[in-house]
Amino acid sequence: MALSTVNISFKDDLLKQIDEVARNETRTRSELIREAAWIYIEQKKKWESIFAYGESISSKYKFTEEDVNREIKKYREEKRKNKNNYENCVGCEHIYFFLFWGRKPKKVGRAGDQ
Repeated sequence: MALSTVNISFKDDLLKQIDEVARNETRTRSELIREAAWIYIEQKKKWESIFAYGESISSKYKFTEEDVNREIKKYREEKRKNKNNYENCVGCEHIYFFLFWGRKPKKVGRAGDQ
């Protein structure tokens, strides 16, 4: 793997924090910054895929932003009641599986379409 050297400017207080974390983890500054960049890129890709999946489900089932907000509100209300019953949540299996487990549900379909 080829490495390239780059120059980056940091404010003094941020550089001190970087050096402290690197020292505590027995790593070099470069290792820490490389990992931080890699994590940032991977998280960005994950969020892009989440939004792309959300768009595809929204298009397929004609969900609106209001629908999603309503389902989130229902989920939170049920969670507060310590119940795990989402039968009244239209389309929840898509929203919950992907947002909370990072993958599509095995069974595709809307709640109540049986």
